[in-house]
Amino acid sequence: LGIVRKILTIVKCDPKKKAAFVQAHDVVVDDDDDDGDAEDDDDENLGMDDHDLVECAHCMGGSGFVMMKDSDVQPLLNSLESDVARGYVQEQLKSIVHDDTEDETSDSDDEPVALTEEQVSHMTAIMRATPKKDAKNGTLKVQPMPVAPSPVDCTPTSSCKLTKGSCGRLRDRFLLVEGGISDRLDELTAQLSKLENYCEQTDKSLVG
Repeated sequence: LGIVRKILTIVKCDPKKKAAFVQAHDVVVDDDDDDGDAEDDDDENLGMDDHDLVECAHCMGGSGFVMMKDSDVQPLLNSLESDVARGYVQEQLKSIVHDDTEDETSDSDDEPVALTEEQVSHMTAIMRATPKKDAKNGTLKVQPMPVAPSPVDCTPTSSCKLTKGSCGRLRDRFLLVEGGISDRLDELTAQLSKLENYCEQTDKSLVG
């Protein structure tokens, strides 16, 4: 739940910039081939915006996987350990992609397109990254995991499709994810309390 709330502090829309989030985070990707301060790929050169989505139909045993282009948000999603939380996120991200694809009024220029080699490289780096707080200046750093595989079974390829996203819709979906996880947490907490009460009553009956 904390990770999703962290994401919501990032996914705040700038009304003056259609393709930008309000809060810009200084993100670097540590690489053994450089000094560790390499900056994120230039968005204009990549032809991708922060809120764009990438769907890889071949991932997760063919069930598909949707990831975000944003170098701050996707590493946070990679760090989710709960299958329930991952499920909520995928459900909402896929709904955005499929709603846009099925929308007959959508602009033809916004139709999903195959990733370029540069975009594949960018997304691969993001999927291998995990968020790390830089203790020196408080910026959010992204470090590629040295040996361990990505938390998600998905390696981007040129068969993946890029879909133009919407900051407002993304924020709405993450709010739904937060609500779903919060409701599930309350449900599990109630179940645990009920179980503990049952165990306590059982102990007393056995002792008595």
